[in-house]
Amino acid sequence: MSAPPPPRYDNVRALPSVPEPRTDRTPPQNLEAEQSVLGAMLLSAEAIAEVVETLDSGDYYRPAHETIHRAVCELHDQGQPADPITVADHLAKRGDLGRVGGASYLHTLIQAVPTTAHAEHYAEIVREKAERRRLIEAGMRLVQAASSADTDTDQLRAAVAQQVTELTARPNDTASTDVTPSGPPNPSTTGSRASTAPTGPAPPRTRTSSAAGSARRSARWTPPPRPTPSQSS
Repeated sequence: MSAPPPPRYDNVRALPSVPEPRTDRTPPQNLEAEQSVLGAMLLSAEAIAEVVETLDSGDYYRPAHETIHRAVCELHDQGQPADPITVADHLAKRGDLGRVGGASYLHTLIQAVPTTAHAEHYAEIVREKAERRRLIEAGMRLVQAASSADTDTDQLRAAVAQQVTELTARPNDTASTDVTPSGPPNPSTTGSRASTAPTGPAPPRTRTSSAAGSARRSARWTPPPRPTPSQSS
């Protein structure tokens, strides 16, 4: 004779299922905007000047786009035209043409851009996505550090403050171009960061930061007291 089934408790609720965190999410990116930025740079020298003031080559999500951006800026800084033909030749000499998709991909970039007049807007989209990726990476590093039992809480607070300071200062920090971007390195990276800015007068934000630094230095300097008549006699 089989044993009777256990009694059922109607007042017991089942535990809610907690979804596991997804680890296959694609980081924030907009490949169409990246292609439009590069296509505009290949069509217009004015677009190159607008783009380099808005983003850096390390802001691209696709490494091939970063390499193409560098090649365009190098040719532009040398006073040479930057179009699909010249850029393809420049990349071929550096051994990067095959890695970016070949000369045909450069023509694809031109076909992808709706209008060169909106190059700056496309660049702002690419930069905004890059900033979000940096925020996510900083958050993940802080979570890993906080999860470690060996991490000192005071050091963790200092690390959080440093991360917040760096991330909030990045949009107006002209030295942010020194950050090493993701993607495959080029055969010659010496001076590639400096070449991402066009020749000519410095951007307004650079002049502003210099003026601010001069004002701070002037504020810290206190002239010596002038001698009184009794001391001069």
